[in-house]
Amino acid sequence: MKNSVNKSLGLFLLLLFFSQTLFAANVLSRPRKMFLIKTEHFDIIYSKESEETALVLVEQADLLYAKAAEKLNSKINRRMPVIISPDSDELSVDYTAYPYNRIIIFDSPANYDTALFEDTLLSLFYREIYMALTQSIRDPFNQFISKWLVGEEYQPVALFNMPYSFIEGNAYLAESEEAGQGRLNDGYFLQILAQAKLENKFPKWTQIIAVRDTYPGEELAYAAGAGFAAFLMNTYGVEKYAQLWQESGKLNPLLTRGVFLKTYEITLNELWTQFEASVPLPENLIEAETDKRDREANYEHLLITEYGTVWYDRIRHEVDIFDKKNIFKMRQLLFLADNVERMSLSPDGRYLSVSYSQARQMEGLSSYYTWIFDLKKRRFLDARYELRDVAIVTDSKGRMAVAGVNVKDSLAKLEVYTLPADDAEDDDIIKLYECQFERNRIPFSPVYAGEGYISYILAEGNARFLCRFSFEGNGLESKWIIADSASSPLRIQQLAWSPASDQPFYTFSFTRPGLHSFARTGFIYLTESFEPQSVKLAAADVPGGMNYAVLSQKDQTIVYSSKKFDINQLARLPFSDLPLEDGSIQKTDIRNEVFYSNQFIPETALSDYKIRRYNPFKYMLDFSFLPFFSLKQIDLTEGNFYWPGLGLTIESQTDPCSNTRMLLSGGWTYLPLDFSWTSNIPSSYVAKVREESQDISKDKSAAFYLENSSTPVFLRAGTIFNCNLEGEYTLKLAAGGQWSIPLGIALRRLIFDVQYFYSISTDYYDQTQAELRPSLADWPSLEEAYALSQLSMKVQYTNIHQYGYSVFEKRGLTLGLRIYSMWDMYEVKLLRQAREEQEGNEEISREEELTNAQQKNLLSDSMEEITQLNAGFFATIAIPRLNPLHNIKNLVISMPALLKAEFVNKAGTALEASSEVLLIGYEMHDSIIPAVLYTRRAGLWFGYNMALVYNTAEVRLPDIRHENYLAEVFTDISYTYAFYMILNLDLNITLGKLSAIPINTTLIGSFFPQSKGYQISLDVKLHL
Repeated sequence: MKNSVNKSLGLFLLLLFFSQTLFAANVLSRPRKMFLIKTEHFDIIYSKESEETALVLVEQADLLYAKAAEKLNSKINRRMPVIISPDSDELSVDYTAYPYNRIIIFDSPANYDTALFEDTLLSLFYREIYMALTQSIRDPFNQFISKWLVGEEYQPVALFNMPYSFIEGNAYLAESEEAGQGRLNDGYFLQILAQAKLENKFPKWTQIIAVRDTYPGEELAYAAGAGFAAFLMNTYGVEKYAQLWQESGKLNPLLTRGVFLKTYEITLNELWTQFEASVPLPENLIEAETDKRDREANYEHLLITEYGTVWYDRIRHEVDIFDKKNIFKMRQLLFLADNVERMSLSPDGRYLSVSYSQARQMEGLSSYYTWIFDLKKRRFLDARYELRDVAIVTDSKGRMAVAGVNVKDSLAKLEVYTLPADDAEDDDIIKLYECQFERNRIPFSPVYAGEGYISYILAEGNARFLCRFSFEGNGLESKWIIADSASSPLRIQQLAWSPASDQPFYTFSFTRPGLHSFARTGFIYLTESFEPQSVKLAAADVPGGMNYAVLSQKDQTIVYSSKKFDINQLARLPFSDLPLEDGSIQKTDIRNEVFYSNQFIPETALSDYKIRRYNPFKYMLDFSFLPFFSLKQIDLTEGNFYWPGLGLTIESQTDPCSNTRMLLSGGWTYLPLDFSWTSNIPSSYVAKVREESQDISKDKSAAFYLENSSTPVFLRAGTIFNCNLEGEYTLKLAAGGQWSIPLGIALRRLIFDVQYFYSISTDYYDQTQAELRPSLADWPSLEEAYALSQLSMKVQYTNIHQYGYSVFEKRGLTLGLRIYSMWDMYEVKLLRQAREEQEGNEEISREEELTNAQQKNLLSDSMEEITQLNAGFFATIAIPRLNPLHNIKNLVISMPALLKAEFVNKAGTALEASSEVLLIGYEMHDSIIPAVLYTRRAGLWFGYNMALVYNTAEVRLPDIRHENYLAEVFTDISYTYAFYMILNLDLNITLGKLSAIPINTTLIGSFFPQSKGYQISLDVKLHL
């Protein structure tokens, strides 16, 4: 039997090891046979599903490398793997140097944000090559350190001298080299800078060093970095700009400031002031009325329906309505939602299609889905579609259908399906139409165009067309160019149709980059047969731009979202007050049409190249080093805890797919980051303080950690040894697996988690028994130390999410059940020895070491009495506000709260509950110490904690196998409570890549009324 078990275990481990070539965390979602083609600079790794993309890269990758190297005057001969994954619905091309240079491509059609190039894939790939070569700039000294001591991850540009936003900005500048292409030329990307200047809120350079985790998020940092790069290039020339990046590859004692000072001979502050002055503003601005009903909502995807105004609130993660029948004129929740990318109405105005992006079971991979919501009955229909950008249309018989874009493969498909509703809701969904487009031809925003017809925007490379076709006929029928009065084509997007209009028309969004305009609205007026006949364009700008505009037929008012610097407002403008100018519409001949010539078309086939089976072993010797940080704790629930000090962490990954992450870490001594001062605190709290101090005192460590995502179950295992020179130590082995399942359209997740750990320590796990189980020293043997074994299984449901412009404001619920079994191996050893002595009629030699509860178990024949099998419940409720006050500028005064409760979730505690209320918070997002610390936010909390505890030395641990389980739990309990204040400070170090690493500082002051004692503690944590 033993051999059978060993063989089975060995086979499982062998299969798991080799499965690493088939799955990849954040890269691949299921088994795929991978292939490899080598070029001069790249290893192109792909599956059968991505053969066309692989062929394009094989022919063009080295040419793009040479182009980037020439631009940067780089002599570096880099080689890096490129992995192409078909398993995410969002196109992305990302370079990373961790643990070695590589590029990961998610092979999917572009969206509005990336369909800005003649050849999107190659332009984004060039962007990442440019970023890789830029970050790899090093002077000879740093090149020596990289090659012989640290590895490719050692990049002075990114580590010391350039914030992440400046590096990204440089890459955006590179992608926009060609006229009219790239995000710098799209008219939308830089709008936030002009808006900030218009509101006198233009950020300082110290405010965009780190990416904000609140609105407007990364958009601000990237736009500012890109705009600043363009300013430097245009104002001071190409040579100076190239010199700046060469200086960034050296060591400069003044870091970012020093690099700019040496290059431009003026301070970075002066350069930034010049940059702000150079940002142009729209020339013709008109004011509009702002809706006051919900000033802190974030308005997107606006729709006017017969039931009221509907919108998606990205900050609150929900779809809301101003219901016409609501006498209080307040917002009402329709349903929770996340990452909604489009909403549209059915021709009768009753049904709402909701297209959104949802994370898959594996983190980092996403899929597009669409649900249909019945506005009349306030519920979702059963049908769900794997489509993005969906509209509800009708066939020639008036039956509803769904039209959307399928982006599951690298080529986009426009598909039409039946929509079962009302009495036919149980009918099967049937595909009515499908059309696959060529590479770099992508349909967007399909809309109703009469019965049996659809109109949509077609992106052909960098151009935009309006198309109309019959999905019951032979496909594409008509195609138009929408242009301004001078016949210059417009890059239109967000095509929309309102079913309530008397005369049919479409609205769309556009910009005029040459006029530095904000987002504007255009109107395409249609004939009765939905053929476009004329175009009207907004001839003036409104603050924040006119986004998601919809025309209210009732009062002839344009309702739109105004994107201000730090808030999205609902605004209204009488249609008669909006200056309009004529546009033009030009019909094109689509018959025998030659696809635009600037798209790259491969001239060879993959079979012309040497194709290898992908082998991960050559990458196994790649390591990265993290000096001065080492693993202090392995925690499978909260995450591993790194601590700065005299130490080193070495990481290796098996291959570019990131299948397996392995860490080897060692530390000799640590910087003091935890401090605590106490006086006369209750015994139940003393135990917790003692445990924390014992962990901190063991300031030498060695650890090994392994995680694998080859399957949907996230597997982790590790061992860590902590000790000090006094001979106190803890050896911990941990292993576990976690499976996360997304639920529905919102941020709901169901999490299954299994963990096992075994520890041997000189400190007893239950410090309430410290007098009976004193801590050991002088290196006792493993047999003499305290051993503990525990297995736990947890299932948890959560939907807690941010519910406001501040991270402090959260809403939702977490519920969980944890079943755990614990074996106190030291107790088992004592009881077995005592029983043997008792059975031999001998005097119990170590009776003084037995607790009263253990002495009661001496005569038991069952292991139930010396092991524990228990079930604990836990819950958290997040309340976004306790008062109706609006936040004032960056001050959070709405008093968000957290309520937590645990029932027999840990030994010694029958029930524990706490409540915390934010008294005041401040979203700072600025550097409090220039060139050193960036502060995200600060918050002052008031809290109350109560617990019903029992003495584990007198009461046996509760066990669900016992008949009197609940009676045991609440036998001889005592009540303890405390009041406390918490001061939170979230920081970032303003140093290169460290600017992306959050630092949480927590100062807690607790008061214990029963003993009139207090505790003050300071805790600093780095989230690497």
